[in-house]
Amino acid sequence: MKAKYFFIITAGWVLALSSMFSCKKLDIKTATTSDVNIYDYLAQKPEQFSEFAKIIDKAGFSSFLNAYGAYTVFAPTNDAVKTFLQEVIAFTFLKSFLMMYRNLVLKEDILYHME
Repeated sequence: MKAKYFFIITAGWVLALSSMFSCKKLDIKTATTSDVNIYDYLAQKPEQFSEFAKIIDKAGFSSFLNAYGAYTVFAPTNDAVKTFLQEVIAFTFLKSFLMMYRNLVLKEDILYHME
């Protein structure tokens, strides 16, 4: 009988002591560094990268590049983006002009064969 009470009292003390000393608040780190992610870096420097940040937003990659991870981005400056867009617009105009000219030549060719 004494052994039974001794076991219950000992188990109670062990349980009480373990609950007092084993419960510690965990320090959970949400980031490994205080540096900003790629998208935040681009947003902090709008004089250099605002146009590229707009492209990232329209493409839907802003949340991906703002997440934790190791990414390499060769970000073009605002001047480079504007130059690229001007060249794309010029190329698109030239392409549409050439397509129109080709259609005219094809029509002339068909008319030639019809006479």
